[in-house]
Amino acid sequence: GFRDAHASRAGKVFQSLEHLLLIVATLLTLLAAGSEVFAVYQRQSITLADILLMFLYTEVIGMIAVFYTGKGSFFVYPIFIAITALARLIVLQG
Repeated sequence: GFRDAHASRAGKVFQSLEHLLLIVATLLTLLAAGSEVFAVYQRQSITLADILLMFLYTEVIGMIAVFYTGKGSFFVYPIFIAITALARLIVLQG
């Protein structure tokens, strides 16, 4: 009835917001990756921290792709991201 229609409409609104935020996250990740590539080009040197940061960006994009395709585990990518972020932090603190 009335309550089901509102719940269904609210569900669609939240799903649309989720998709919009995922698109924004994708665009920001691509922008950050491009900025990092440009910074590496300007410095004319690549460090391990740069490579690990690129892996982080790649894993974020992969996590978003898993959400849209439904292929893969939602829990694997955040674990990879956490491990890579910790490794980058360790490298930066040297």
